[in-house]
Amino acid sequence: MAPMASEQTAYWKQKFLESKWCWAVFLVILTVSDFSGLFLPRLFGAPSAYPGSDPPWHFIREDFFEGLGNLAGMIAMLLVLAARWRRCPFTNWMVLTMVAVWMIPDIVTSILIYWRCRDFFDYSHAVSAWPTFAAYSKSGMQFVGIPIGIALALLCAAKARNCSVNRNQEQSPPEKV
Repeated sequence: MAPMASEQTAYWKQKFLESKWCWAVFLVILTVSDFSGLFLPRLFGAPSAYPGSDPPWHFIREDFFEGLGNLAGMIAMLLVLAARWRRCPFTNWMVLTMVAVWMIPDIVTSILIYWRCRDFFDYSHAVSAWPTFAAYSKSGMQFVGIPIGIALALLCAAKARNCSVNRNQEQSPPEKV
């Protein structure tokens, strides 16, 4: 039984790392999109807000623009994966799993912020749904996207597993009767 497990581990490791550059691209895009909450507000002309002000626009805008950056990063990763879909299907599904885990929760948070704040991009008339930082931090809104991301990640991981099982069946020699 041990040799079978060893072979299976080697197979998964080889499949997981079949396209190392794709993982490097994902990490670069993830890093840039996660830090986008710091530079995108200035790019969109949002006025700077003091972190201790009420309503807590500093944190609301940072979370919103981080989600917006993650949306752009997710689109960029989908374009990269679409260009090479047939070449490494297992790796593509695993990268999509990581996109779901690391990017989708921030995108959902961004959607919720936009939905809850009236006139969000009209900075002089914007109305926050959270009057204080305590109300914003205790709203739990940042955690709504986590189950959605995990559910999508599980779907992608199941598809990756099916992809590798189908590939094994295609590569195995037919049984002699």
